[in-house]
Amino acid sequence: MPVAEAFGVVIGRVVDEATRATGIAPVEVVVTHPAAWGEERRATVRVAALAAAGTAQVRLVAEPVAAARHLVTVAGDRLPDGGTALVYDLGAGTFDATVVRRAGDAFEVLATQGRPDSGGLDIDAAIVAHLTGAVPDEAGWRRLTSPGTVADRRARQQLWDNVRSAKEALTRASNTMVYIPLLDADVPLGREELDRLARPILEQTVRTARAVLAEAGVEPGTVFLVGAASRMPAVSSTLHRELGVEPITVDQPELAVAEGSLLGAAPPAAAAEIAPPPLVVARPPSPARRRGLTLGAAAVALVLLAGVAAYAGLGGGNGDPGGSPSGLAAGAGSSARPSASASPAKSYPPGVDPCLLGTWRMTNATNFWSINNVERQTQGQAGQLFTFREDGTLVIDDSHTEPEVAIADGVRWEARPSGTTTMRWSANLETKELQEAVISTDAKRKVYRNGKFFTESNTEFLPEPGKYVCTATTLTENSTLGKWSSSATRVS
Repeated sequence: MPVAEAFGVVIGRVVDEATRATGIAPVEVVVTHPAAWGEERRATVRVAALAAAGTAQVRLVAEPVAAARHLVTVAGDRLPDGGTALVYDLGAGTFDATVVRRAGDAFEVLATQGRPDSGGLDIDAAIVAHLTGAVPDEAGWRRLTSPGTVADRRARQQLWDNVRSAKEALTRASNTMVYIPLLDADVPLGREELDRLARPILEQTVRTARAVLAEAGVEPGTVFLVGAASRMPAVSSTLHRELGVEPITVDQPELAVAEGSLLGAAPPAAAAEIAPPPLVVARPPSPARRRGLTLGAAAVALVLLAGVAAYAGLGGGNGDPGGSPSGLAAGAGSSARPSASASPAKSYPPGVDPCLLGTWRMTNATNFWSINNVERQTQGQAGQLFTFREDGTLVIDDSHTEPEVAIADGVRWEARPSGTTTMRWSANLETKELQEAVISTDAKRKVYRNGKFFTESNTEFLPEPGKYVCTATTLTENSTLGKWSSSATRVS
């Protein structure tokens, strides 16, 4: 199963449950991710969220940024404007330490590091290992650690559930009992014993926290505990002892990231009387090349950023170990069929796919704009005409193109294109990847905010390769990074 599909199943279940519980479909789906994830990993999650969200908007937020936003709501005086905080996130399976700096309502990630071997489950495993020594029964433990039947698997699950419950009970009590199924034994477990078992894991997290503080070049001023496993009293006492700072705790640290992710940046200011500065609008070419529209929170700030060209086919990746989501979008691996008018006997220049030749009309395109440092999904561009020619040129006509629209915090942003662009295009017939480069253009874009004119500028193109599927009547394309998708119908 592709990774994006697996994510999509989980996200889709959440969307369905939210709809069932509230009686209405969500209008926005917010997904959090580790701060260290590169563009390719985030794109994989974005593809999954788009597939599961239906008509809802999709927004991605870095986990420590979301946690910091929640921190401000519960202890804003501990993190003043310009101050830094260490977000200590001890979850079930992993640990992440991140230093963020507050800048008003926004947060900058200064440094982040993580460990895949330090989490609540690792502490549970240490408890299970302790129990094996407390109750010596080799045959019984073999059934619990390497179950061969359904009954044994249920017993193993019960054992781990009992261990977790005992660990959670020791956040309030000093002693508890752990029942071991199959062995029919109750084993006492005290908080001091738990602290001893957890100490090697917590020491690893402290070393990581020190390293990330050193990388950011800051002192441990504010420490915020996030993640269910951070409930353990040993976590707070260990950090206080090692870093000299009393961490900030909340009642439900496992919800801090989720609650903080819903606290988006403030909506754009009115900006009515102040003219925005000159800018270049980055609008990648059709079919729906990435257009990274960034709308700042300040009244005069409207910055539109271009897509990054340093990906597959354009100079290598970004070093993200998460793997490229290329081919995860629907139809990315399908074979294109030549148009009915193309002669199978005719030869074409290298890079020319005969199926693409002709004029197409855009029916819809999906992109992402960054508004107040939050990615927002866009829709639009229907009616745009683009013609692939046999000489390797592509002509884009925006004279009848509908606006591209994004909704952010109740504000409607529209980008209305105009003009004509001529490009050089090349298709890889084996991988079905399309690349383009600008030859000439007089394209412009007018940006409107809630229907009122905001600014106008020339359009700058920074193409990003995309996977395409071409048939005799339809053409679809998906960014290799999950940033955009488009569909078009053949005109001629």
